[in-house]
Amino acid sequence: MQHDPEARLDQYRHAISTWATQLEGTSFDLTVVETSGATATELLSAVDPRLRHRIRTVQFDPSGSDASRGKGRLEADAIACGIAVVEQDSGPDQSIYKSTGRLVLRNARRLVHPIPLDTVRVRMTLDRSFADTRFVGARAHAWRTILLADAAAVDEEAGIYFEHVLAGAVARSAALQQIRIERFPERPHFVGQSGSTGRRYRRGFTSAVPALSLLTERGLARLASRKQT
Repeated sequence: MQHDPEARLDQYRHAISTWATQLEGTSFDLTVVETSGATATELLSAVDPRLRHRIRTVQFDPSGSDASRGKGRLEADAIACGIAVVEQDSGPDQSIYKSTGRLVLRNARRLVHPIPLDTVRVRMTLDRSFADTRFVGARAHAWRTILLADAAAVDEEAGIYFEHVLAGAVARSAALQQIRIERFPERPHFVGQSGSTGRRYRRGFTSAVPALSLLTERGLARLASRKQT
């Protein structure tokens, strides 16, 4: 596990800078939800100045989350905060992908595309009891009313993780034909360092970390014209 705050911040800076480069030439912008109190200036210092207008930061106060429920509850609450900001600006049909903060998606340009109505893009186990929440895509309305609807049920001490809760919500809605589960066109490939174990990954997924990234469709969000705070 990475305990050094400055080292963690450096990892976030690198990931955000790389995300900004990856999204260049796509129709998506980046929203960073920060839970540690780092400022936008600190987070974006490594980003090419020409690309900073495509990144927005949202500060989330973790003290409002139930810490006794574990890290997954904090993650779900932070996602909800970011989704609410994006939906308020861009409406319920905004395509949003959530990614873990310290990781970078190597094949982003092949995976990050507008999401069809009533569709969720997520990797799940065959029995749909566990969802890989490190990279998930849906429209804002689906995030709010389906994917995050049962977030209060997260209780890691009881063995109920965010991955279980999101999987249950998606599976139930799919069974009721409210949404369609869609696979990614190829397996997401991440690089970065695990926030839980400190292990470095060149491929595949790692465990969740406190900060996260939301990728939003630029044509709807119009973030390029917004000032960063």
